[in-house]
Amino acid sequence: MEACQLVTIPFSHFCEKARWALDLARIPYREKPYVPGLHMLGTKVRGRGRSVPVLITPEGCFTDSTDILRFVDRERRSGPQLYPTAMAGSQSAAEIEDWLDEELGPAVRLFAYRHLLPEPKALFALTGPTFSQPQRLLFRSLLPVVGKLIARSYRINDERALRARARVVGTFTRVDALLADGRKYLAGAAFSAADLTFAALAGPVLCYPEMQYRRGKRATKAVEDAFDQLPAEFVSLVRELRGTAAADHGLRMYREFRRF
Repeated sequence: MEACQLVTIPFSHFCEKARWALDLARIPYREKPYVPGLHMLGTKVRGRGRSVPVLITPEGCFTDSTDILRFVDRERRSGPQLYPTAMAGSQSAAEIEDWLDEELGPAVRLFAYRHLLPEPKALFALTGPTFSQPQRLLFRSLLPVVGKLIARSYRINDERALRARARVVGTFTRVDALLADGRKYLAGAAFSAADLTFAALAGPVLCYPEMQYRRGKRATKAVEDAFDQLPAEFVSLVRELRGTAAADHGLRMYREFRRF
């Protein structure tokens, strides 16, 4: 199969969701990473709007992470089926994925940006390993402008950040409830799009080194060092979530199924 091209903001949790699925199925692709704001050079030029990820394939472009996972399931050469048949009386992987995309993903993004944009040292410590050196320098120089654009685009303020925090905690509570019956996976008897989506979208608010986007000593040390620099409100949420069954599940999914 001809290599695809994946347009990303490399630290985006929705981009990680798409990248994980491609890696899991061993589908060849080239990642085209962009600094936030400049990513529209890679999306609009193809008439694909403002959001990432975008996957360019011989079949055409896919501009939604779920559509990318569906493409992967059709094209996969190896790895588990991402949309298996649901257990009787259970939600399907697609239903859980959709709920997480709508509830967890945007809430994590808004809460993280609210607390990290005003703290550039912490932001760069967490996101730096995902960029090349020139991109890190570019991101640093553009942040005063890009940060304002991000805050305006997502309508970030204290009140919305508090609501986002509650939504994140509520999602983890609901995942805890799903796991309370002893199941190993969120939908069906095997790893699926539901597990992948939860782990990828929860990563930014768990800050485990394993759940960052590039493994290795450099990335691990960056996450460990950055944790001490994170704002108190952000650390408070991380510590609260880390004590849950949902957090343990997300970490296990990374350790058992994240291929690089």
